[in-house]
Amino acid sequence: TRSGTNEIHGNVVALLHNGYFDARTFNARIPNITRQGEFAGSLGGPVFIPKLYNGRNRTFFYANYSRLPRISVTQGVTSTVPTVAMKKGDFSAYPTVIYDPLTADANGLRQPFAGNIIPTSRISSVAKTIESYVPDPNVAGFASNWLGESPTTENTKTFQTRIDHQISDNDRINGTIRYKSNPRTFSNGPLPRLLDGYTDSSDSRGGNLNDDYIIRPDLVNRLQLGYSRFADPTRINGVLGTPLVTVPIPGTFLPNFPNISFSGQG
Repeated sequence: TRSGTNEIHGNVVALLHNGYFDARTFNARIPNITRQGEFAGSLGGPVFIPKLYNGRNRTFFYANYSRLPRISVTQGVTSTVPTVAMKKGDFSAYPTVIYDPLTADANGLRQPFAGNIIPTSRISSVAKTIESYVPDPNVAGFASNWLGESPTTENTKTFQTRIDHQISDNDRINGTIRYKSNPRTFSNGPLPRLLDGYTDSSDSRGGNLNDDYIIRPDLVNRLQLGYSRFADPTRINGVLGTPLVTVPIPGTFLPNFPNISFSGQG
C-alpha cells in the first residue's frame, strides 16, 4: 500500500463495457446482455487540519475507493424440464420404461407402470408443489426443451486508507484499514433463480498497524499487528437468508426451496 507525500495527488478512473457491439450465439434471439462499469479514485497528501494541525513532513494520508457494478445476461442457454403430461405422471410418450419401485421382488426385479403412467395418487404433495414452479417447455422434445437466458449480477466495492506518521528520524508508524464487499447473484441455467441459482456476498475487512524503528543503519526493528476477517454467506434458492418460496419437508431443518439432483443423471 503506498503512502501519502507532502504534495496532494489523486486520480479518478472510469471504465465502461456494454454488450451492444457483441455478436449473438447461434440459438439466441439477441446478443448476451452486458452492463459493466468500473469507477475508482484515490487521494493522498499531508494531513492538514486548519488552525489545529499541519502534518507536512510528518503525517500523511492515502485513500482509495473502487466500485464495479456488473450485469451479465447470457442468451441461448438451454435446460431440460418435464412436459405438461409428465407433471401429471403420464410418461406414455417417453421412450424409456418407468418402473414401479414398490413392486420389486426378492431379486430386485420391478414391474413397469401400466402404460408408462404413474398414478396421481403416487405423486407426493411435495413433488406437486415443486413441479408447480417448474416452467413448461418452450421448445419441442424431451431434452434441452427450455430455452432462455442466464443472468448474473455483482456489485463489488472496495475501500482502503492508510495513515503514516514520522515520530522521529528513526521511528515511523503507519496504519491501514481495508474493506471489501461483493454481493452477487448467479443463475446456473435459464430456469428461474428460484430453481437454478444462488446468491452470495464475499465480504472482507481488516487492518494493520506497523512500527519501524531504525536501531542502526544496518538494523531495523519492525513491530506489526494485524486483523483480518472474511465471510462468504451463500444462499441457494434464497436471498441472504430469506427464502423465496418455502416447501416444508418432514425431517429437514429449514423450510427453504429444496435443491434436487439425481445420481446417474445424464
